[in-house]
Amino acid sequence: MSDKNNEIKDSNNIPILDGLNYSEWYRRTCIYLRSKDLLDVCLRKVPADATPAVVNKWNKSSSEAIGFISSKIDPSVFIEVMDNETMEDANLLWERINEQYASKTAINQGGVVMDWVAIAYKGNLDDFIKKCHKALVDLASVNIKIPPDVLSYMILVKLCDHTSMYHLADSLAMSTEATENPTVTLS
Repeated sequence: MSDKNNEIKDSNNIPILDGLNYSEWYRRTCIYLRSKDLLDVCLRKVPADATPAVVNKWNKSSSEAIGFISSKIDPSVFIEVMDNETMEDANLLWERINEQYASKTAINQGGVVMDWVAIAYKGNLDDFIKKCHKALVDLASVNIKIPPDVLSYMILVKLCDHTSMYHLADSLAMSTEATENPTVTLS
């Protein structure tokens, strides 16, 4: 009973994929599936030379992965990614989700950039830093490459817009170390 409660608690940390939180959902889901030995069936097809016993085990793992993934996606996402093929094959379901939400299409990239641009410092530095870190991960996940020094200056500009942070941002802008890497700028 305790193991079952721990498993439920672990899976509760994974957000429901709603189409806007793919990066976090993907990373947390990969970690969870890997911990349950289910990630492999999502990333690969059953080997062509697999014995019947291996195929049976693979299919059981695939069903478990599909069951878990389907419980961690919003109904609107479910409708987009689930069909007769994906409900039988974890690899197809995983590929469909990735094609839909991790694609490097202009629409997905534009949405990520718009989220980045919308971040503003509103007086809570911890919240601002968390939002910036998430946005940097999201930018990378859709293959948007902005030079690190430019990202650093963009972060500083966001801070400069708030009068209480102007002097800090100004002094950081003069620091070569702080402007070479956005992670350093945020720390």
